Amino acid sequence: MLALAMVLSWVLLLTSNVASASNLDVWSGPGCNNRAERYIACGCSNINLHGGYEFSFNGPPAAMYMQTGCRGASVARFNGNARNCNSFAWKSMFIQYRDRVETSKGKELMLVTMQLKEDLVSAIAMAINNNKFSMLALAMAVSWVLLLTSNVASASNLDVWSGPGCNNRAERYIACGCSNINLHGGYEFSFNGPPAAMYMQTGCRGASVARFNGNARNCNSFPWMSMFIQC
Repeated sequence: MLALAMVLSWVLLLTSNVASASNLDVWSGPGCNNRAERYIACGCSNINLHGGYEFSFNGPPAAMYMQTGCRGASVARFNGNARNCNSFAWKSMFIQYRDRVETSKGKELMLVTMQLKEDLVSAIAMAINNNKFSMLALAMAVSWVLLLTSNVASASNLDVWSGPGCNNRAERYIACGCSNINLHGGYEFSFNGPPAAMYMQTGCRGASVARFNGNARNCNSFPWMSMFIQC
């Protein structure tokens, strides 16, 4: 029964669009049911950002580059206007993640965690081939312990960097998570008030991300302010 429960839970996890944050439609802009805030989705495929003026940037350095903390993830770079949300008058460019993850827990832990699904699939195949269902149950249990206890797996307690003064990582790195997301940024994150204030929210239920309003040219001094917004 334990093995069956674990198998079913992982089937749901691996096949659910919500769990994998894939195939999401994310809306923003004054013409989109008054959802003027920015909604940022963490995911690994087919992320569509439909936005209004908040997403309308015409070129570098103001162009909005977004990238998730997921290995192999892609998100849309929006450059357009979608006041009429039904017409989809926008264009997007998908950017692949470059296998470079900066977190407070280190790159290695992220890579190990993101390989958890691959390792689990291998463990399932081996257990089935050998008819060792007790090993399958053990593998499932261990994988879930790792998943539930790893900060990287839950995308919590991440430090996300951006700005010309932060080791030249000028792109925006957006982390999907459920708690304690710290965004350290440069001029890309410097918005002074509504409607230009940067509201970010992930596609995760119960998630929270930081609203940044400040300047962090000197990344070691952290002269910034953040406000956590519940999903």
